[in-house]
Amino acid sequence: MFFVGKFCVHDLYYTKTPLDTQYTILDTRIYDRVVELQKIMFFYVYVLKSVKENHLYFGYTNDLVRRVKEHNLGLNQSTKAYKPWKLIYYEACLNEQDAKRREYYLKTSQGGRLLKRRLKEYFFSLRFA
Repeated sequence: MFFVGKFCVHDLYYTKTPLDTQYTILDTRIYDRVVELQKIMFFYVYVLKSVKENHLYFGYTNDLVRRVKEHNLGLNQSTKAYKPWKLIYYEACLNEQDAKRREYYLKTSQGGRLLKRRLKEYFFSLRFA
């Protein structure tokens, strides 16, 4: 199952035939578009929050799930002392240089203020948790 926008692609291009349980492709244009989308490589700018302490970590990667696992396993020297980590924010970029530039910006004081405004409700909820 793969999601495009708000639609589940599995539901869009596969359907059961009335005579048996075999699946048929209804619209090959949608299928071709999904295959094309799966080939796109994204670079992710992410923000992690330490569960133990009030510490944020900013980074970028091309495999977000793997990278968060590495942080939680203590494979990164700079985040090892503050594990476990929780992913609180990420952005996807098509270009690696754009992701690097965005990570650098979020690490500045102006970028930190922007992030805190963007995640205002999340940080507000932490005060009363």
